[in-house]
Amino acid sequence: MKKLHVILPFLLFFLGGFIAMNAQCDGNTVSFNEDDFDPLTIKADEATMVATPVTSNCIDIWDAGLASSGTDGIGDVEITMTAEIFNPNANGTCNDGDFLVSAAIGGAALPCPGPSSSSDFGGSTSDDCVCESGYACYTYTFKNGFNSTAAGLNAAVTSSNGSTEGHESMVGWVTQGTDAMGNPLALPAVNLGAMATYCTADYNGGVSTSQQIGATGPGTFAVDEPTGITNDCATSGQSGEDTESGDNPNDNTDAQTQNPNWGLAPTDIITEYTVCWIFTTAPGTDCDGDGDTGVGTNPSGSIGNITVCPVCTISNATATAVCDTADPNNAIVTVTFDAFNSSGTFNILDAGGAVVGTATGGGMGVMATFTVVGPTTATPGAIFTIEDSADPTCTFDFMVDIPECIVPCMDYTATISGGGQICNSGSVDLMVAITGGTAPYTLVLSDGTTVTGYNSGDAIPVSPTTNTTYGITSVSDADNCPGMVAGSAEVMVIISCANAGSLNGN
Repeated sequence: MKKLHVILPFLLFFLGGFIAMNAQCDGNTVSFNEDDFDPLTIKADEATMVATPVTSNCIDIWDAGLASSGTDGIGDVEITMTAEIFNPNANGTCNDGDFLVSAAIGGAALPCPGPSSSSDFGGSTSDDCVCESGYACYTYTFKNGFNSTAAGLNAAVTSSNGSTEGHESMVGWVTQGTDAMGNPLALPAVNLGAMATYCTADYNGGVSTSQQIGATGPGTFAVDEPTGITNDCATSGQSGEDTESGDNPNDNTDAQTQNPNWGLAPTDIITEYTVCWIFTTAPGTDCDGDGDTGVGTNPSGSIGNITVCPVCTISNATATAVCDTADPNNAIVTVTFDAFNSSGTFNILDAGGAVVGTATGGGMGVMATFTVVGPTTATPGAIFTIEDSADPTCTFDFMVDIPECIVPCMDYTATISGGGQICNSGSVDLMVAITGGTAPYTLVLSDGTTVTGYNSGDAIPVSPTTNTTYGITSVSDADNCPGMVAGSAEVMVIISCANAGSLNGN
């Protein structure tokens, strides 16, 4: 019985996430591999068919506050492993008896068949099993702001095969990510279950395993894919399996070389990625003439260290605003946001670009408080910007509802008095006594006269030409608060002062 082993060390990258970020990582990178994780294994065989997924510990390899490799007590990356087989002993005549798929991570001493950090594929020993297949997948999830641009993430992958007449491939795709503005990426809809129907005719027809499962287009890469040649027993120039060959054309290819930027925009952000090793007995060509097809012995594949270039990200900003109790004209805004891979100091800008506040910190829950000078009027959805003070390309816009904030008006009264008799063309003073409010005041008299800059008790000279009774139509103080009005002042005009005595009955 022949068996197939595929070495699968781990691949990692990290992503920060979300909405606001800078366009480059400024050369600050971090690398890691499967040995950074605790040992973990998974296996699917003819009895289980589908292994229960397992998730690794979450490793801490990045100091988000310093934006450099190191530790900050917050986990950055974890791995979930899955495995499945399809069509073992498909028509009852296969006689291998132990078809399995398994994978492992986490160092040298692992309770797993074959080499450490491996996926092991048991092949068939019968021509009747040309549609047997299986996969072992590793999903790398980046946590707590750990991130990378598509251009900054690279992984060296291999699929170095031993002698085999089946087909082995490595397929990878992004499962979570955003563009530079935080909008979700359009990513491939992958169906690994489609490998259940991948057979010799598909392989010889040029259908790759990545095409079969839908892992094509932006956000994907693959090695060891078929060329459409019906006989894959040639020794070189093909990307499928070939007998007695330990090397294939796509071996030792890194992701950026195989598909630059993972087929995405360079500034796109990746938060989760899956890589799968897939084995199928297709094409079932008897390359070595031993009477068996769709079999293989001891091939291996691996992922080298992953290099990641994290970028500044600001996200999840929430803000509230209330009137300032110390100065009721002003509104106080408090904004909380998450910031990773940043300088740790931030400016808060208003819609005109002026700095209205600052913040210091990193990670989750950074807080800033700033003042909107009033009197303010109700402004729903006022826009402000958080900006990394050392990186003006790393920004995040947020909205807050500004309340109407004005000094509350207190009751006060303006009472007019004065007046008397005047000769024709003469004048007399009126006076308004104001109790309360804030000087100076604006008065509107009953004859339509407006008096501005008025202080209580000031003289208001008037020169009516006919008898007139004056009152106050309205009063407002320096805070634009209205007051109550009272009193009246009568002015009597004597037509001729020479007749005043007669007019007065003297």
